[in-house]
Amino acid sequence: MNRKQKAFLLLKQNWIFCLFFWGMVIYYGYNMFVIKPWYDELYTYYSFISRGPVYSAIHWPVPNNHVFYSVLSAFLDYLGNPYIGLRGVSYLAAAANLYLLYCFAGKFVNRYLAAGAVFLYAAVFQVNNLAVQGRGYTLSITFYLIVLLCLEKICRGQGRKQEYIVYAISLTGGLYTLISSTFWVIPLCLTGGIVLLFRKQYKSLWKLIAERIPPKNRLRLEDVQKENEQLIDQVEQMKETLRQKDEEIEKYQDKLATAAQMLAAKDKEIVLLQQQKCR
Repeated sequence: MNRKQKAFLLLKQNWIFCLFFWGMVIYYGYNMFVIKPWYDELYTYYSFISRGPVYSAIHWPVPNNHVFYSVLSAFLDYLGNPYIGLRGVSYLAAAANLYLLYCFAGKFVNRYLAAGAVFLYAAVFQVNNLAVQGRGYTLSITFYLIVLLCLEKICRGQGRKQEYIVYAISLTGGLYTLISSTFWVIPLCLTGGIVLLFRKQYKSLWKLIAERIPPKNRLRLEDVQKENEQLIDQVEQMKETLRQKDEEIEKYQDKLATAAQMLAAKDKEIVLLQQQKCR
């Protein structure tokens, strides 16, 4: 069976979802240009997106700034169309979410029920309202669905190195997009850890935990421990040095006290001599 025959068979098996998917792609594309931007979108565009990806990446003056979304949108803004620059990332993420949800649901139910799950998701008022909005909500859902797909494979013991890497990147991307992504990052991480713990997949659990640590930090854990030991040794040496200095200071104080007593005695002798001369 060649590629064309495989593609035709795949299309035939998933024709309901395909029709709905391309219909929603057109619908989202229409909304992207027709719906007027509102205040938060305009603020995001003029304060961050229009100033380039570097500025967007390093400026976080307000808590509701969706940083990673602004960075990606800043690249699309180079195309010259402000609507694409503002909402292009959300448009792509909204379309991707339909496909990702269909793939995830298809792992547990047949293709008709999976398509039904996608219909219900797309019909939710808030999802439809924010689908192509120039903010990071839709992109955060994309990362959430990617993490779900990776976690499902990992918990089944089918996780390859690619799944762990994508899992870690998606967690980071979700948090970098929206700080409120912690509301799904923490539950997913805990759920995955508990499932692997009960299934006694300790190796996968360790990998899952290790992937949450940035690679640079993972490589430097032993170095950090050595640095801490060196710092402790330096502190102990400083304490010993201070103790020796305190002893020296006490000796000098004793010498000063002795010298002060000698001076006082000399003063008394001088006073006595002066009194004798006066007599």
